[in-house]
Amino acid sequence: MVLPADDHARVLTERHAVGRRILELRLARGVTQERLGERVRLDRRTISETERGMRDSTLGDLTRIAAALDVPTWTLLWDRPDSAMSAPGSPGGP
Repeated sequence: MVLPADDHARVLTERHAVGRRILELRLARGVTQERLGERVRLDRRTISETERGMRDSTLGDLTRIAAALDVPTWTLLWDRPDSAMSAPGSPGGP
């Protein structure tokens, strides 16, 4: 199935946002791409592509990355705590 252009753009935007959050978390923890890859059984190139938004990551990959970075998986997906919907686990959140 082919996505309409606006849906495709949204997927790309979200993919880049997730990658940026992984990069920020990884750097904040002083972990190299190679070390993160070792922890989650992915090669350094895959980590790099994920951080640059060049790769569709599976939920399993994101779950392992989040665990290796010691954060809940949803933090890789959640971008706007000030949005109309509250963060998971907070009052009013899912």
